[in-house]
Parts: sequence; structure tokens; C-alpha cells
Amino acid sequence: MAEIKNDSDKKAKARLDEVLKELPSYCVTFINAKYSSKSIRTLLGYATDLKTFLTYITKHNPNYEGKSIKNIRFEDISNLNVHDIEEYVKDIALYEVDTGKLNDDGTRKMKEIHNGDDAIRRKVASLSAFYEYYLTTEEMSRNPVRRFTLPPRKDKEIVILEKDEVEILLKSLEDQSIWTKKRRKTAQKDEIP
Repeated sequence: MAEIKNDSDKKAKARLDEVLKELPSYCVTFINAKYSSKSIRTLLGYATDLKTFLTYITKHNPNYEGKSIKNIRFEDISNLNVHDIEEYVKDIALYEVDTGKLNDDGTRKMKEIHNGDDAIRRKVASLSAFYEYYLTTEEMSRNPVRRFTLPPRKDKEIVILEKDEVEILLKSLEDQSIWTKKRRKTAQKDEIP
């Protein structure tokens, strides 16, 4: 359940509420349906990713160019295919967003967004969850993301410490030299030697 446990969760909930105001009702319905099974941060991720996708549509679909993402009809989202998803993924690796501010010359200030493989995977996963939800409710007949194949993940290099590096690490843990102030304070409260 989307519990609010700390200040960070409160901020995420406030941001989620703001993003939901910008989304069409069918996106809000999807987020609300996930409230009982997802964390507040996951819901915020879904909402933000859906907003990114719908913004992409307003920039690349002539029917929605220059319009609010709230104007994008459910039927049009339902009719997208795997090629639309491929185009979207190609586009989101690097794109610009309006910051809402003006440059000194009066033009809109833009910010470049760089998405790596993990961010792209998350955005595609959010879209897939959205389509799967509406497939399950039988309000859509297909999930175009199912036909999209992400490239395989690159294996991360395993770092193996040398014997002397392990000894240095263990020694620093013993003398608390690498502990944060907060961790030292907690250790003192808990009377950890």
C-alpha cells in the first residue's frame, strides 16, 4: 500500500498530486488502481513516465501538436502500435523540456534530459504496466509494449578487492573513520563499541 512513512514520502505524494492534475483521467484511474499495491515513489514514477510519454505524443503527433496532454484521447492511446513505442524509446534517450522560465532574450528556457538504459527501461516498464492494466480491465484489446524488445542489459563489471584493500576497509570500519556523523550518533545511542 502507498504508505506515507517520512518527509521524503510526503514530498513524493505532493509531487504525485501535482503530476496527476496534468494527466488525463484515464492515467489517474490507472494510478488510483495501483495505490493499494505500489509505493508512493513507484506511483510517482508511473505518473511522471506517463506524462513524459504523453508529452512526446503532443510533440510528434500532428493531431495533438501544441495541445495539452489532457486532450489526448484514450482511443488514440489504445491504437498505438509497437512502432510508436520504438519511436518513443529512440526519442527519450535525449530530449528537451521547457523549464517554464525565460532566457534573457525572452525565449523559453529549455533543459536537456539524458536517459540511460535503466531510465529507459523504467519508462518502458511504466508504459507496459499502464497497458497491462487496461488490457486486464478489457478496456484495451492489446499492449503494444509487449511486442517491443529492449536490448539486453549490459553486465556490470564485478570489482574484487585485493587482500590489502579488504584489510584497510575492515580497519576503517573498526575505527569508525568512514562512518557518517549520523551513523556515529546512532552507534553512540545504541552503545555500539
